[in-house]
Amino acid sequence: MTDEPDPEALPPVLAVAWQRTPPPARGPRPSLTVAAIVGAAVEIADEEGIDAVSMARVAGRLGYTPMALYRHVRSKDDLLALAQDAAFADPPTLDAAAGWRPGLEAWTRALAAAYRARPWVLDIPIAGPPSLPRQVAWLDRALAVLEGTPLLPHERLSAALMLSNHARSWSMLARDLERSRGSTGTGPPAGTDALRLVAELAAPDRFPAVGPVLRDVLAAIEAEDDDGEDVADEFEFGLQRILDGLDAHMRRA
Repeated sequence: MTDEPDPEALPPVLAVAWQRTPPPARGPRPSLTVAAIVGAAVEIADEEGIDAVSMARVAGRLGYTPMALYRHVRSKDDLLALAQDAAFADPPTLDAAAGWRPGLEAWTRALAAAYRARPWVLDIPIAGPPSLPRQVAWLDRALAVLEGTPLLPHERLSAALMLSNHARSWSMLARDLERSRGSTGTGPPAGTDALRLVAELAAPDRFPAVGPVLRDVLAAIEAEDDDGEDVADEFEFGLQRILDGLDAHMRRA
């Protein structure tokens, strides 16, 4: 059994997220709640992106002054951390009997789908390991799938974080490519056009490996009548190679 942490020793955002703040003094129940504040922040982020979220905007939406928010949430950084945690639904229920690999596949795809549903979450920097309730719930679900495998405890944690990073980095790539396709700027081209130009520009004496590979990739895209814009294949390739590596490591263990 672990001891309960001292609420006063917790960082304020964790005390709020884990409901370890001191009980209010006697008197009327406050009409403004942390849940309402975080919910308004998520709504604004869904509508306009994370840059539009501020204590003043959230207060205005709720009909309060910014000072009223600070009684519940200490700073904008804390608000963004709480909004990031609230942005995700509960993790999927996984069939442990199906084995660790199908479980982790389903978990990673669900996490990527969560990022894709609310891409503004990707604009909030990672400040450390999962520590807020919903983040920990997702981590717990992945670790549960790995119970009974030959992986050591720290290896299970590393495996979950590695797959989480794959889902996040791929989601960021997919979002950024979508933005570039909708742009009317004069930056580099995207997709097949970019591959074709690079294949032409990469002189063999300077880049001996790039040209042949890109020409083969372009030939495969044309043979499949594909536009080369689908990044889902990149997600699947990376996911399967990570799982292959874990499988090989477990066999050695």
